[in-house]
Amino acid sequence: TYFSHLNLPFAKGFRLTTTYPGLLIGAGYSHYAINEGEDSDYQLGFFFDHTLGVPIIPGSTVKGVLKNVFPKEEKDKRKREAKRLYIIGLAKLDTKTSEKITNDTLEEIFFKNGNVFFHAFPIAIYNNNVGDEKKLLTDDAITPHHPGEPDAIFKEPTPLKFIKVPAEVTFKFQFRINDYKKGDIELSSKTILNVFKQILLDFGICAKRNVGYGHFKNS
Repeated sequence: TYFSHLNLPFAKGFRLTTTYPGLLIGAGYSHYAINEGEDSDYQLGFFFDHTLGVPIIPGSTVKGVLKNVFPKEEKDKRKREAKRLYIIGLAKLDTKTSEKITNDTLEEIFFKNGNVFFHAFPIAIYNNNVGDEKKLLTDDAITPHHPGEPDAIFKEPTPLKFIKVPAEVTFKFQFRINDYKKGDIELSSKTILNVFKQILLDFGICAKRNVGYGHFKNS
């Protein structure tokens, strides 16, 4: 495919396919072409690769979403322990090993140790119906009301158009992952990769995940 040259021969990875309603990348980016009086304008930003002009998920975004699930930065003690047990469960560590793993150890295993997070890119499109063209991008709209205004419920909401990656587009996530071994604690790169994959399946990525965007299924 057109995107196959983005495969990194030295990288390890996996494929995940977008689910309905799709994926919204870079909604917070500035969009200077907005004209509030023009309904055809796209009102939210979107992120494209600067060289290829295709939608990608930046490696920094991938790392940030994954890291947010880990316990080290969590201030609440109960949530911190719940996150630690969640990661240990995904890694399928035995009780003896898990008792030795601290939050700092998890940080070292998954985010240090020479691991690198690359951009994720679209590699296949499966969203065409019979006779329809496959689509890498499409548009959508939300209709926010006016919170805080006393008569908000009586006002007509203004639709905001934006670009999205639709459902049934497969992305390839790529990493440089190293095996980890220190004392009695040992995790293979395959296990680390499986943990990352399950986190993305459980939590999704990018904007508006609370209303269904940014979620995936196994490819």
